[in-house]
Amino acid sequence: MRLIDSRHVFTLALKDKFAIPAFNAHNMEMLQAAVMAAAEVESPVIIQISEKTISYAGLETMAAICQAAAKQYGVPVVLHLDHSKNLNTIESCLRAGYTSIMADGSELSYEANVDFVRRAVSLARLYGASVEAELGRIGGVEDDYVNDDTYLTAPELALEFVHETGIQCLAPSVGNQHGMYVNEVSLDFDRITAISQITQIPLALHGGSGILPEDLTRAIRCGIAKLNIGTELKIIFANALRSQLTDITNVQPWDYIHCARTELVHYMRQKFIDIGAVGILSKL
Repeated sequence: MRLIDSRHVFTLALKDKFAIPAFNAHNMEMLQAAVMAAAEVESPVIIQISEKTISYAGLETMAAICQAAAKQYGVPVVLHLDHSKNLNTIESCLRAGYTSIMADGSELSYEANVDFVRRAVSLARLYGASVEAELGRIGGVEDDYVNDDTYLTAPELALEFVHETGIQCLAPSVGNQHGMYVNEVSLDFDRITAISQITQIPLALHGGSGILPEDLTRAIRCGIAKLNIGTELKIIFANALRSQLTDITNVQPWDYIHCARTELVHYMRQKFIDIGAVGILSKL
């Protein structure tokens, strides 16, 4: 299989009321786990690469691993640049084969956000890639950035934003937050529905770690087509490594890293099931 952009998959997700998981991958094993899980449930998958991961592993390296994994396991993969605030990075990723990007201008004024995202959309069109953007402010922790300034997305403004930018996917602020939730999750389902109905485009739910399966199901029915999951993956990976590294006589990386990757595959497979993304390949 090959790398694909997200548009056709999202159209099907909205029609059949499921969501596609978007797993943040910070190394080869996390990326492989996502594609392996997707192959088990016969579904496409979105692999998200953050700017911090790019600085660590290299954007072309992650693209090459993703392309190889998609071919090896026979599933279509969306390679997505997550939360980019830099047009140069966006263009470099598009040149390297990324099929989807998130142009994150949410820290800017509304006008500056529109201008930034519109420029990103123009670049993406040259490469046939899709664009996601954020309107409103999603709180919590993204990589090392802490955002305490949270405000919800207004449906009418979302419609204006979509029309002015030409994006294919919108990440709204609807009570969600990045990282693990400290308090009980309180998603605004009415707001999700209103934004979905007025914009008529797929919505991305950021901060998918820790949300109950029944709330995810309800959010999907309201218009969520993409579920971002990152923090739980890091916790699972780190805990699995710690459990293996207590044996100081074992110095074989493939032994203890294999265990961490396997734990991720189990978790990811269940997440596909929770959001209804099973057996999708036969419909594409």
